[in-house]
Amino acid sequence: HNEMRSRMGAPPKQHVEDGDGVRRLPVNVFGDLNEILDMYEDEWGILRKVLFKPRCSFDRLCKMLGISGASDFPRIPAESLATRLRQLDPSLKVKRCRECAMISGKKVLEVSWLHEELVRRYGPDERSRPSQMLDRVRKLVIEQCGSLGLRVLRDKLTEMDVDGNDSLTSDELKMGLSKFGISLNNREVEEVFHFFDQDRSNSISFSEFANALRGELNEERQDIVQEAWFHVSNGSPSIPINELVRFFDCSWYPSVQKGQVQEDAVLAAFQYNIGDRDVDEDVFTDYHTDLSAGVQGDRLFEAIVRNTWHLG
Repeated sequence: HNEMRSRMGAPPKQHVEDGDGVRRLPVNVFGDLNEILDMYEDEWGILRKVLFKPRCSFDRLCKMLGISGASDFPRIPAESLATRLRQLDPSLKVKRCRECAMISGKKVLEVSWLHEELVRRYGPDERSRPSQMLDRVRKLVIEQCGSLGLRVLRDKLTEMDVDGNDSLTSDELKMGLSKFGISLNNREVEEVFHFFDQDRSNSISFSEFANALRGELNEERQDIVQEAWFHVSNGSPSIPINELVRFFDCSWYPSVQKGQVQEDAVLAAFQYNIGDRDVDEDVFTDYHTDLSAGVQGDRLFEAIVRNTWHLG
């Protein structure tokens, strides 16, 4: 992981609890993180800078490669890909272009595989909209709540919970989603309700709603979170919250460096989200699972976690 030359901190939630209640930080508390990804100079980093910056659709990638995306399985020989990379970025050395072109280890690349891998690492086309209704609901709610901590999400769910029983009926869900700017007809509400009602109790508990929204860590993300926990805990089953906060570094944030966000506010937000008790591995993992829901691309997530906790 020596390819990453910058230190990053994990982003906090958008909200900070202060004397006036909950105060909202900018939705994008980081600022522009493209410069962080630009520091990767391995093969995937180069492919991103040449072919996937900004993030683009499959059809757009085919056009950049000079091939037709109309066929069922568009392919490009590695030799042709190397030539195209050199054409698009003449500053690249021929040898480096060839190394990048052999990223799959095959002499001919499936363009769909290349696009899928770029999306997995860096996120989907910035101009695309979720094609499925459930994905649209998830995206809009996460944007409202920040997706980086369940405490703010619980605040939002409490606002939806009209009868105060810590769960949502289909009517409460419909009214609550409308407050997020999500207007659904009765059939769509039932579909969304069925998706979130995992135990088929005809009501959605707060935990069901939150877990369905955030999803689970994939294996790659789980591994880096576990590595971070071993690093900060030094083998202890739990660590005091004040000790964990001392590990947390947000001074690198472009928004902090430009004076758009105060470092103290970011630290307070992190502490608000992680809680005020000793932190064990489950709490640490939960925080990063929330974080993961709002981070598009495994590579950015890795960079966030690795540099937040000062991993090598």
